[in-house]
Parts: sequence; C-alpha cells; structure tokens
Amino acid sequence: MLDSLLELKLSDILGPAVAAASALVAVSSVLVNARWKEREQSKAARDDFQRTAEALVDLRQERERVRRELGDNWGLSRYATTRVALNEKRELLIAKARLLLETYRIDVSDIGYVVVGGAIDEAGRPAEAVEFYRRAVSLAATPFAHAMAQRPWAGR
Repeated sequence: MLDSLLELKLSDILGPAVAAASALVAVSSVLVNARWKEREQSKAARDDFQRTAEALVDLRQERERVRRELGDNWGLSRYATTRVALNEKRELLIAKARLLLETYRIDVSDIGYVVVGGAIDEAGRPAEAVEFYRRAVSLAATPFAHAMAQRPWAGR
C-alpha cells in the first residue's frame, strides 16, 4: 500500500487536495454570507423598531395635545373620528412593534419595552403591558433605570 502511494504523481495528489480546499472555501463563504444577511436583517429590524417606538411616543404627545386643545369636548361624539384615528394608529404601531420583537427576536433597550408597554397599557390592556414592563425591569442597567421601569406597574 505504501509503495502505491509513493508511485502517485504530484498532480494526482494535488487535484483532490485542491478540490477539497475549494469545497471548504465555498461552504465557508456560504456560511459567512448567511450570517451577514442575518445580521443585516436584525439591524434593519432594530432600526425599524426604534422608528416604531419613536412613532408611539410622538403619537402619545399628539394625543395629549389634541386632548388639551379640546378640553371637556374630548368625549363629544363629533370628535369620535379623531379619537378613533389616534387609537387605530396606536394599535397598528403596537402590532408592528410586537411583530418585530417576536419575529426577529431583536435586542431592545429597557426604554423600548417601557414605551411599548405604556402604549399597550394606554390602549386599555394592562395585563399585556405587565409583560413588557417586567422585561424592561430585567434589562435595566442602573438602579435609576430599574426604578423607572418598575414605576408603571408597581401597583399591579
């Protein structure tokens, strides 16, 4: 057996070695490319979540501004379309935020969870909001952030 290996030409040995090396390079490039695409999708999802959280904050400010402007007239039926439009916009943004969190399993700061939890709480679903507040508390890096994340649901 050893004699037959010694009789092989250099080209007979290099051919399979080069083929194996090229296959290894091809497999590793596919894996690197897949990981790169996954990171890009995750980054895009995080950015999209950030924009959604900012939109939730802006919507809350808009709602408070309209409520201040209307004062006691806020509950009148002639302003129902305004209330419904604001509520529907909030529900769409909540659904988008939840979808991004559940589909892409992105890392979000404690503030992101507080914003989404606050919007859910404001929509009249405090039991659902507690889950987001608890996540915010578990992610809080400083004692101050921990206390701020606990504040909305401390009495529940």
